[in-house]
Amino acid sequence: MIFFYILMAAFVGLITLGWRGAILGFVIGIVYAVVEINAKKITRLEEEVRRLKQGSRE
Repeated sequence: MIFFYILMAAFVGLITLGWRGAILGFVIGIVYAVVEINAKKITRLEEEVRRLKQGSRE
């Protein structure tokens, strides 16, 4: 799925701005993929902290 984001951003950049847009879209796609991965990790950590807090209250 992440690879798809990178390719889609590069393809849209290629259509709209040419080869420079493809490079820009490729970079934007990589940045978006990294942000998406980190957001999933943070969400998973928040859920783990919430679960551990509930376990310690019991």
